[in-house]
Order: sequence, then structure tokens, then C-alpha cells
Amino acid sequence: MVAAAFISPAALQAPYGRIVSGLRVDDRVATVDAVRRALAELPEDFRAAIVLREFASLYADIAEHQGVSVQTVKTRIHRARTQLVTLLAPVS
Repeated sequence: MVAAAFISPAALQAPYGRIVSGLRVDDRVATVDAVRRALAELPEDFRAAIVLREFASLYADIAEHQGVSVQTVKTRIHRARTQLVTLLAPVS
């Protein structure tokens, strides 16, 4: 679900309503917007850890960048993903 935040800009250039990879483009835009809003609600240290990890950074590199242990980075990423699932859950 988080990967949806990183849809390439080229994929969003198609006209609204056109089917791309099984999703309508306007649905993809809504998904990207929802993920961006959810990411903005995360605590800064969680957001930084998960964004760096999604861009293929190694846990050790993230730990060095944040000045914490690798285990702390893994914990932050786990907590960030858990919070994102809650934030992105459909409201019923």
C-alpha cells in the first residue's frame, strides 16, 4: 500500500478516467494524495525512516543518518507502516 506513494509522474500523465495497470488514473491520483496526507501525519522520525527505506536505503544508512541503532530504525519503520494502515483504512 505504501508503494502507491511512489507512482512515477509519467504514470499520472494519462487522461483522467483512463485505465492504467488495473486502476483508473483518477483512482491512482486519489491513492497518491491519501498516502501523502497519511505520511504527513506520521511523526517526523517515523516518516523519515519509512521514506528513506522505500527509496532503497539500507537500514544501516538510515540508522547513521538518524543517529540511532539499526533496531530503532526497524522499529520506527514497523510503527510507521502500522500507523499508515490505520490512516489509510477505509472509513465505514
